[in-house]
Amino acid sequence: ESVPQVNSVVRYDKSGKPRWLDSPSEWIEQQAAKPAPVDLDGPDERWRLLEKFARISMRQYAIRSVKGNDDPAARKILGSPFWPDLRELLTRHGRLEAPDNEAAGPRSEWFHLVAGSEFLDPQGPVQDSTRKILAELNVGLRKEN
Repeated sequence: ESVPQVNSVVRYDKSGKPRWLDSPSEWIEQQAAKPAPVDLDGPDERWRLLEKFARISMRQYAIRSVKGNDDPAARKILGSPFWPDLRELLTRHGRLEAPDNEAAGPRSEWFHLVAGSEFLDPQGPVQDSTRKILAELNVGLRKEN
């Protein structure tokens, strides 16, 4: 496999004028020196996971955690590396319930998202806990008049 050699890079400034960099490493160093951008209106991975969980909670009351679970939605949520953080956040704000299910078979833990629809329409009327959770996830809300 061949890789093209790059000897110089052109970048355009805000006025549209080209600015030649003598080496790509110069540009890389400049980028590394900048702080990482923070998009306060953009979702992070925990928000995406919460949104999936909210959509699932609209179709089914709860998801269950059990080894060998055949529910792909539950596997996607509970298998995410972001689930422990999201679980802690929702529990802290009283938005995650663990209903008991007296079903036969292997013991499993169930998770129910309280008022999950609020996370799908955060611009509508929402509880204070929803606002706090969204703020912790850096999800921007429309300012109320």
